[in-house]
Amino acid sequence: MNFETRVKYDSESNIKRALKSISIYCVFIVMTTVVAVSARHHYMYFFNNAIKRHFVIYERHVTYNEWWSALAEVYVPLVLDTGNGLSSNNNDNSNNTTDNRSTKRSAAHGTEEEIKILQENTLLGTPRMRQIRVDQSDCVGPKSLVKHFHNICYPEYSYLVQKTSGEHIGTEFRSSAELGTMPLTGRMHTYYGGGFVQSLDRNLDESLSLIDSLAQLEWLDRGTRLMIFEFTLFNRNTDLFNNVKIIGEVPETGGVILYLRVQTVQKHAVWTGSIWIILSAIVFYLMALYYLVGEILELKRRGRKAYFKNFWNLVDINILLLVFISFSYNIFHPVYLHYYMKEALVKHTEYHSLDLICWLNTHYMNLVAVLAFLVWFKIFQFFTFNKTSLQLNATFVKCYRDLLSFVLIFIILFFSYAILGMLLFGHTHEDFFVFPIAFWSVMRMVLSDFDYVGVEQANRVLGPIYFFSFILIVYFILINMFLAIIFDTFHDIKKYEIPSEHKQLPQFFRKYWDKSRDGGRRALNAIGLCKRGKQTRKNIEPVREMQSDNEPPFPPVPKPEKKVRVSKKELLRDYFETVENKEDAVQIERLTKHINALEGLLAKMSDDIKRLEAETSDPSTRPEPPTQPKAPPRLKVFINRKK
Repeated sequence: MNFETRVKYDSESNIKRALKSISIYCVFIVMTTVVAVSARHHYMYFFNNAIKRHFVIYERHVTYNEWWSALAEVYVPLVLDTGNGLSSNNNDNSNNTTDNRSTKRSAAHGTEEEIKILQENTLLGTPRMRQIRVDQSDCVGPKSLVKHFHNICYPEYSYLVQKTSGEHIGTEFRSSAELGTMPLTGRMHTYYGGGFVQSLDRNLDESLSLIDSLAQLEWLDRGTRLMIFEFTLFNRNTDLFNNVKIIGEVPETGGVILYLRVQTVQKHAVWTGSIWIILSAIVFYLMALYYLVGEILELKRRGRKAYFKNFWNLVDINILLLVFISFSYNIFHPVYLHYYMKEALVKHTEYHSLDLICWLNTHYMNLVAVLAFLVWFKIFQFFTFNKTSLQLNATFVKCYRDLLSFVLIFIILFFSYAILGMLLFGHTHEDFFVFPIAFWSVMRMVLSDFDYVGVEQANRVLGPIYFFSFILIVYFILINMFLAIIFDTFHDIKKYEIPSEHKQLPQFFRKYWDKSRDGGRRALNAIGLCKRGKQTRKNIEPVREMQSDNEPPFPPVPKPEKKVRVSKKELLRDYFETVENKEDAVQIERLTKHINALEGLLAKMSDDIKRLEAETSDPSTRPEPPTQPKAPPRLKVFINRKK
């Protein structure tokens, strides 16, 4: 894939070779785009959006009682009720009785029939509840306060204090390998897999009674830091899986942060999709193999040091590495889901986790996104014939040291404002309560995304000063300095002319355009379809009036003179005389060499003077041209022919 030695436009043969390389690479771009787009179908958005609207969960703070009531009255019935919801309350008692009977009948047969959500999505296995706990510790403080907690406190969550063994109210701890779970990133912490699990039943009544008993036994208590109600759906129309998790995150300060998370994954990979995707994937990986062989040969030819110094070679290595990872995943993906689906259809009374394949699929989508970006970004390597791209490249190459220094100053200033904002407004403003969020909030302020009202309410004195100083320093000084660095460098680059070799490509296309146009005209003229073009005013000869009958209306066209060919012997015989004396001939030859050397020296001095005049903008600072020495007079050699 390395085109450094091939993408040149300085000769006709190199231009043809470069155009061939560009054509092949354009095919590779198209295949890469098709493979990348196949990983994310637009049905995924509609599937996720339908599930979110079905459960109507928005992020909010609730209590333990509200969590249990929402779970028993809304979430579990929406999942396990085969009628996709609770029966409506009507005034007619007979209708209510009939609806309740049908609901109980459908719940009783829930283990035998398929449970569908939104009439199109099938529940795989059973739902389950999982919680992550922390180990208890001794409280530190006055005894009069801690005695109400029996001297037992629970710290904030971390992997070191997570409870990874034992039993909690009839549920044993199971590791992430046993449960098939992956780490979960919440609003406050990243929670590792595993936990205490309680599986539910496909029968609605039994699941509700189990939830009531867990709530009475206080299965969720002060040691709980994360609780999850999770289940898996499958849509037969689009072959999509949906991993749904209703999450309750418990901070150390109490309460429950409730929110919903859905992850969609396709059943098919590039090898099991449509015929066009399969063909595109085959061509894509074959071309990647071709470029891999080319990179290996280029590495052997140029050597390790010279190879890794080139920026585009590093881009090629990253592209090929990402292609290899994507190829491995596209083999693993359909095999894993084939056995997953086979097991889910056999074991109806178990929960089947999709966390692993969802986690891998998320990273795969990120991978193909970066891959597609790098492949499209590499197009700039071919733009060596374009004046603007050459100037842009030269501008960044020349000013990258200044830009790095500026970025360092910029980051230091942003860190300072992020720390200042966190300390001033972090206790009341959600954009500054921790340092990472405060840093990105400061970055958003550069794009005018700033909550000034919230900052002013947090601190009425220092809030406006914080805002005004940030606008003054960042907008009025730093951003203008950044633009000034690039503008000055670009202004200097524009003074240099483009080398003549970069102007060969337009001439190449113009030459073949003229040839094809003339050939087309001759072909059309031969079959009689080409009409003569209208004569322009430049081609029309002026017509003069006839003054007499014998005078022609047009001036006579002079006939070209015939060229007379003269041989070399005739030229020597008529215009040159032979020098018979050897001494005179040697002297003439020596003088001729001195004169030629002197003429070459004068021509070189003239070129240097012109170059200095072009580089010097001020005429007053131009050096005075040196006085040209007079050429020595030619010696007249008299030959005595009588000798």
